[in-house]
Amino acid sequence: MDERYAPPAADEPSLAVQGTASDRVFEYFTQPSGARMNSIGCAVVIVPVGVAALFGLLLPSLALPAAALTAAAMWWRSRRQVARPQATLWIEESRLRVLDRDSREILNVRLKHLLEVELDTKTIQRVQDNLDSGVLPHFRMLHGKVGSATDISRIVLVTSKQDVPLTEERMSISYTTESFGKMRRFLRNHGWLPENERA
Repeated sequence: MDERYAPPAADEPSLAVQGTASDRVFEYFTQPSGARMNSIGCAVVIVPVGVAALFGLLLPSLALPAAALTAAAMWWRSRRQVARPQATLWIEESRLRVLDRDSREILNVRLKHLLEVELDTKTIQRVQDNLDSGVLPHFRMLHGKVGSATDISRIVLVTSKQDVPLTEERMSISYTTESFGKMRRFLRNHGWLPENERA
């Protein structure tokens, strides 16, 4: 099931301001900073251990240096990735510019031409392995069970000419909804109003 949702007026009232450069920029991340760091931390531990085990079988004397170098390289690369938002919204003289993760411009319109910010939500049911003791491991997927319904969503910017999703994939609706509210408040603070609230 796909659906679009935009709350009537759940965010704060608009207030047109000039603001500083930082006030005119909104960075959108697809998961909280804590979750990003936790996933990175796990990878930085697990992968070097695997490298050490492999070198331990082939070249034992190089196992520890290889693991250390792998951990350092992964940490450096992950720090660069964490610092990059999924999308960046800029307000420049009543215009909205949106850049994607690779700093490519995906939208550049006058703020008044942004009609709505919506949640594009989809309900999914994942197939889970059947872990019953009577099912052989090789056949667990064939006898899988359908899990409970889960909502996933992504943020979409709606203009008169196009709908611009900020991500290709949909994420956990709980965090997306939080970012969605913050984004609408950011836009309202620069004088934007949803189409259905305009005179």
